[in-house]
Amino acid sequence: DTLVAHNAKFDQGFLQSEMKQIGLDSSRLPHFLCTQELAKKKFPELGSFISLDQLISKYGITADRRHRALDDVKATAEVFLNIYDEHPSLF
Repeated sequence: DTLVAHNAKFDQGFLQSEMKQIGLDSSRLPHFLCTQELAKKKFPELGSFISLDQLISKYGITADRRHRALDDVKATAEVFLNIYDEHPSLF
């Protein structure tokens, strides 16, 4: 299984911490694909930190309620699909 996330290192750390607190083996986390890391390869001119907001703007994605979990997930999915469609060689 693979999880897609923007700034995946944050999500990995959060999930590892939560798993540890409930006694689960955090080494069993799935593989992550990070839209931030993919965007760095695709848009090196944007620098080392590329926000989800920058990518939403760049792709013209509608995200009416940013920083709400479901809307952020939908926006991240759309960013991922745009990057994949334009550059499948990154995968």
